[in-house]
Amino acid sequence: PNSAELLMSLSRPTAYKDAIVLCADNFSVDLCNREKLSDLPGNPNFYKAQDDGSTAALRKIMAPRILAVKPHAPVMLLTNLDVPSGLVNGVRGHVVVCDPDKLRVQFDDKEISLKGVVFSTYDSRQKRVIASREQFPVKLCYAMTIHKAQGLEMDSIVVDARHINTHHHTN
Repeated sequence: PNSAELLMSLSRPTAYKDAIVLCADNFSVDLCNREKLSDLPGNPNFYKAQDDGSTAALRKIMAPRILAVKPHAPVMLLTNLDVPSGLVNGVRGHVVVCDPDKLRVQFDDKEISLKGVVFSTYDSRQKRVIASREQFPVKLCYAMTIHKAQGLEMDSIVVDARHINTHHHTN
């Protein structure tokens, strides 16, 4: 059997409620995150980004165009906020409060209020920013790509190997 068949043969139910799901592609990550967010009580809060510039370049920005969160939802920081305190890209926390213009997020022993951050894409040939997005610097983190998980420490994981060797595999 090939590697994918071998991995699929190991599939079994898991008792790890808070395990991070590692997926091969962003489509699977987004689907898992939406499904798990819907399991939390209450309605999601939606935060639409302020976008400017090339639509193609905006697709490459990690911050979501529309961020949907609820209190208690796990999120991952998408940028370095405060290096000495450990609030850096990849740190996980959970939403505490959703307000119209800010999010309160608990990262380990630090609860902070997040504000919008500008993410941008620079074109070195044109020597200018070709796209920018202002959004809260987090995304849902029930699941993440295997690529994004490299180098992170996690207590428990579940690997979704369904699309590991498919033609549409992207990071």
